[in-house]
Amino acid sequence: MDSYLKRERSFVATFLLVLSFMVARSLRHERLGMCNGFCRVNLGAQPPAPAPEAYRLAIPALERAINILFHLKDATLSGTAIDFVCGFLTLFLLYTIVVDGLPLAKEAIATRMAALGIFLAVIQFPLSFILALQRMETLPAALFLAVALLSLTKAKTSRWWVVLLFLATAIQAFVRADIPFIFGLALMILSCCGSLLEDFGSRTFNLLLGTGVVLISGSIQLYLQFVLMPHLPYATGSPIVIQYNIKWNILNIFLLAILPFLLLIVPAVKQRRRLSSVEVLAIGASLLYLPVWFTVGLISEVRIYIPYLLALCIVAARISASYLIPAGFQPKHSGTSVSGH
Repeated sequence: MDSYLKRERSFVATFLLVLSFMVARSLRHERLGMCNGFCRVNLGAQPPAPAPEAYRLAIPALERAINILFHLKDATLSGTAIDFVCGFLTLFLLYTIVVDGLPLAKEAIATRMAALGIFLAVIQFPLSFILALQRMETLPAALFLAVALLSLTKAKTSRWWVVLLFLATAIQAFVRADIPFIFGLALMILSCCGSLLEDFGSRTFNLLLGTGVVLISGSIQLYLQFVLMPHLPYATGSPIVIQYNIKWNILNIFLLAILPFLLLIVPAVKQRRRLSSVEVLAIGASLLYLPVWFTVGLISEVRIYIPYLLALCIVAARISASYLIPAGFQPKHSGTSVSGH
């Protein structure tokens, strides 16, 4: 089945390249306005941007470096290139996780193809919100989650994957520290809940990994917020914005964003299929981030949650495929049952 695997990867890579190019091209016309609004701040211009935008130093610095290195006169080109590369790598890594462990035997190929097809379809939901609400840190943050999930699935094979996880965490903390912090916290909590994450390694190993991610991202955020740029005001006057989210016209946007995933994941409850560790972690981290988003972020800005929506595409694809064709779905992982039994 090696020939099939090569054809599958070639097809998916081509599809995702075209999709990523179309998304990046569609975003290009808005990049210049965003750089004028935010990049100028983080690169040292005055007046300073409000928190938390001012803490997101990495992407503006990378854009500036690309512009200088390649002598670009069009400021939107560097941002477009970053969107394209991060978008493609994110989607391809998520695809790799989706099909990881799914058998290539002829009797199971239909389930594999179903999972792949559903994945390519369901990623259109979060991508549609990216087109409407793109910010320069959205796709890089999604790439971090994809790298983190893949690193955990491979950590047993080589400890270099652990190094990659911590390195990605350090970089991401200069993009959006909340994403790795909540991810690490979810990893810590779930590692203490029985054998939910046994596919990644022992309970102690997973707890140490989660602690490391939390400490790295948390310490960098504290340095940025209280040492490098102390006393920065928030655009809303306070980091707590929950009062703006308790409105129906705002809540319906939130429901629209998560409804497709609820409809796709609900069959798992009925089927009581055992979830793999990567599925458990994707769901757990996404749920843990919801109260954070609701408290300190405007839920009408779905782009804040896009990285976790893309991670949920893994769960939606695998669960939906196993529901449609249960006989051929026998992944090598066996984390826990959705129903808890």
